[in-house]
Amino acid sequence: RVSDAVTEYKFALLKNPYALEAVERLAKLGCDESTILALVDVGLKRMVKEQLAQRKKESTEDTNTACDSKDEGTTPVLPIGGTIREYALAHSTLHRNQISSSLQHFTELSS
Repeated sequence: RVSDAVTEYKFALLKNPYALEAVERLAKLGCDESTILALVDVGLKRMVKEQLAQRKKESTEDTNTACDSKDEGTTPVLPIGGTIREYALAHSTLHRNQISSSLQHFTELSS
């Protein structure tokens, strides 16, 4: 049952890297922090690719847009990507009883 839960949470994190519950549950289930961080990175990259593909599709469909607006927003900004990584590290260290490291990561989140 635990392996099934880990598999499903990993899949959820790949589909939506902002699924904070999946990050927390993977840490509780003993998933390695490097695995969690890799899943977050892959999920964010997939999300960026999908956003770029969607914008490209919209720009080719909409021929009435000006050239300036076409160039706008071609690079997606994910300012909370680092925050998700910090959140994952905080929970991972917490569930491995590394309290001081966990506290440092949670402090980074609050600042």
